[in-house]
Amino acid sequence: MPPKRLGMYHEHGIKWLLGYCGKNLTHISLIGCAKGAFQSERLVHLIASLCPSVQSVDLSFVHSVCDPGVIRLARETRRLVTVCLNGAQKLTNNAIKQLVHYHSSSLERLELSGCFWLNSEIFGSLGSCHALRSLDFGLCHRLSSRGFLEMLEQRDPHFV
Repeated sequence: MPPKRLGMYHEHGIKWLLGYCGKNLTHISLIGCAKGAFQSERLVHLIASLCPSVQSVDLSFVHSVCDPGVIRLARETRRLVTVCLNGAQKLTNNAIKQLVHYHSSSLERLELSGCFWLNSEIFGSLGSCHALRSLDFGLCHRLSSRGFLEMLEQRDPHFV
């Protein structure tokens, strides 16, 4: 039975909605959602636990996204193909390393623009994503071109 007040900003409503159709969802986009239930990282945990078949997740500019939620999403989903985390300013290398650990064979698109805490060490992990076709890390000022070249060399030793 749906809650009496099913609003997109009402956590109980979102939990009911994801509980009702989450097992069949393959794409979720919550770009820029930052009010009500979206102010807490609990939403990312709900997606992880109630949407195991999701393949495409866009949580760009959802300011509550941080390491524990992304790590849980990585662990509890079966096959992530597209992950967009643009503007997730609390993310660190640890979350992305876990994402790559669980989904290196399926991950084709990864957007990390504006994830300020990421540094060049992340390139070592990304080099193992052989399915990766699209990578966006604009405005990540701690990344170096040397780290990027090392990642490319890891993917294709004949490149450099």
